[in-house]
Amino acid sequence: MIDVEGEALAHQTKLAAWPSSDDASAIHAERLLAASGDRVLFSNLDISVDPGELLVIEGDRSARLALMFGLSGRARFSDGEAKVLGHVLPEEGSLVRTRAPLLLATTADPAGELDCGKGGIVFVPALDELPRAVLSALSEALAVPVDQDAPPTTWVLGVGPGTDPESYLPGDYRVLRLSPQLAALAGGVVR
Repeated sequence: MIDVEGEALAHQTKLAAWPSSDDASAIHAERLLAASGDRVLFSNLDISVDPGELLVIEGDRSARLALMFGLSGRARFSDGEAKVLGHVLPEEGSLVRTRAPLLLATTADPAGELDCGKGGIVFVPALDELPRAVLSALSEALAVPVDQDAPPTTWVLGVGPGTDPESYLPGDYRVLRLSPQLAALAGGVVR
């Protein structure tokens, strides 16, 4: 008999103070692996994102979706450790989902999803696929000044290879390029 609840609790306890007791990262993940069948989407991926930061993920659509669905608590990684908004994944995925909306081209209420993400993390796996009206709402949300009395919103936006994110983004951002060749060999790392 397998004690699934016991294993999950042991995993949460093990990562409670990980990566350190004073870590305040919005996202911290190490050695992430996502595979679909025999295809490796990314491997050995380390990510650390501060609250309020804007991270652009550039890469294959499947890899971006796997990464953002995993980090938003909606899917499991094949391997690795992740903590998002202080919650251990996958065990506390439901808690992450309440503060980490996923904005897709098919999202019924984009304004509601953007509002839900305030002070949390907004994931947009395919920025270059959003309808014009949704892009406009996203641009407005990105341009809102940070309220010093409220927790900042962290943004993780995805674009296809070779897409220039400058036209979409108002301020500073970092780019993580997910390369299938490099990911399979050495892993992509962003710090």
